[in-house]
Amino acid sequence: MIAASLCWRWIPWTPAFFAGLARLWRERAGVEAKLLLCALVVPLAFFSCSHSKLPAYVLPCAFVWAIIAALGLEAAGRALRGSGALLLAGVAVAGWVLGPRLLARAVGVPG
Repeated sequence: MIAASLCWRWIPWTPAFFAGLARLWRERAGVEAKLLLCALVVPLAFFSCSHSKLPAYVLPCAFVWAIIAALGLEAAGRALRGSGALLLAGVAVAGWVLGPRLLARAVGVPG
């Protein structure tokens, strides 16, 4: 549940993350790969089993997520960079279109 929440919040960088995760899995015999995989999996697994799931508890995973995404972008091809750019543009357009309506609803402005 928490991992899905992280994917949704960082959706523009999700393709780069999965590319980096695949790269780490191929290089899983190395110490760096083991450290990054453990630093991501252990807190997510631990806090997914707890009863109080606050997003701040998994905030240290954000740094690991960013490092893995950077590894994915380092060896990325044109298709991965393009998909990340399209997702980022989609999030920007959605914020531009839906942002004012959602803000007005949040503060209680009618219509």
